[in-house]
Amino acid sequence: IANEVIGEMNLKPEEVFLAQGTLRPDLIESASLVASGKAELIKTHHNDTELIRKLREEGKVIEPLKDFHKDEVRILGRELGLPEELVSRHPFPGPGLAIRVICAEEPYICKDFPETNNILKIVADFSASVKKGDCRSYSYVCGISSKDEPDWESLIFLARLIPRMCHNINRVVYIFGPPVKEPPTDVTPTFLTTGVLSTLRQADFEAHNILRESGYAGKISQMPVILTPLHFDRDPLQKQPSCQRSVVIRTFITSDFMTGIPATPGNEIPVEVVLKMVTEIKKIPGISRIMYDLTSKPPGTTEWE
Repeated sequence: IANEVIGEMNLKPEEVFLAQGTLRPDLIESASLVASGKAELIKTHHNDTELIRKLREEGKVIEPLKDFHKDEVRILGRELGLPEELVSRHPFPGPGLAIRVICAEEPYICKDFPETNNILKIVADFSASVKKGDCRSYSYVCGISSKDEPDWESLIFLARLIPRMCHNINRVVYIFGPPVKEPPTDVTPTFLTTGVLSTLRQADFEAHNILRESGYAGKISQMPVILTPLHFDRDPLQKQPSCQRSVVIRTFITSDFMTGIPATPGNEIPVEVVLKMVTEIKKIPGISRIMYDLTSKPPGTTEWE
């Protein structure tokens, strides 16, 4: 694509430079030699691909922020006199939030799925494990639901405990609503189509609008809203096809984005604010359930990609 644009603009490739806002955590997580010769790959960033690395070696990449963490960049922004709403703005990753859609055509269920579920049922009232990647490089997501009102402190404790007991789990969520009787074992086919992206953007708008109105936007470092291909509450005897999707709210508090914790409802964020998000997002057509990410970093990442 870059070469096509360069050609359309009648530019000479050897005279083109790439300027990008790479931050230090991007280089660390993608195991770039720019950051460290010993770092292990956590995930690949779009601003540190093989092409970018080749251009760096040729001296064609300009990255004025590559030595800074996000909190330091915000300090720079304030010193430059930029508006606070711009400096403190939560990320809106491109293209158009597409990175926050968990795409799937079929479920990823490895041979350890039943065993993992049996272990989790001993730990919590209900646990559903759903694969978000393949058996070689990704881990299960554990979902907890209950007939009682959520005890957020206990849920946060479970979210810390479960990944230590089950090493094939690196993320724990709470599922709002009544207890989930039948964990979904299939998925709603989900791709980056106009309708799917529109659904996610509506959910993202509702959640962030409520957060801003509450006055807590500045206290939450980042709040990814994730669209997953899960359709709950279907009677398996009726063989109803999976056609809806579920949303995850990921409130994240950190100073450097290398490590962090979820915002505990009732402590770092009012329970009423979270419940209002759930109510408004549930009104969006095609939404099955709302979930709340309870995972610290590590073992989870800030985003879900």
